[in-house]
Amino acid sequence: MNTTDTVIPVSTRDMLTRDRAFADAGLSLRNCEVGTATVTMTVSERMLNGYGRCHGGWLLFLADATFGCAANSHGLVAVSAYAQMNFISGATLGETLSAQACLKHRHGRNGIYDVSIRGGDNRLVAEFRATARFKTATDLSEKE
Repeated sequence: MNTTDTVIPVSTRDMLTRDRAFADAGLSLRNCEVGTATVTMTVSERMLNGYGRCHGGWLLFLADATFGCAANSHGLVAVSAYAQMNFISGATLGETLSAQACLKHRHGRNGIYDVSIRGGDNRLVAEFRATARFKTATDLSEKE
């Protein structure tokens, strides 16, 4: 897990210690407070599509990982129930992308989060919206 020295909610830190994909992709958690998170990713050669731009799947991965950090910061296990993404501009090899997630609305066991991904020049690269479902102890004891 690559994180900065900021204080990270225990629930998010626990999740990330088991998240192999987060670590293997070289993501870095820059900031995380209850309901918010910032994660960065530098575009590498393996992330490029046939047009020399960052593949949309990697952008979706960055957004989803950032959403996961924010959603799990409340001290409850949160999983994605729905997500959508709009791709706005391309990202290039070597560019460091910054994704920022924030809670927009929470009611009961559901939360809506928005994630914006920005390029090194602060241009908007993509927008992501996801719905989190907060699990209960009963949910966690059942097989899914």
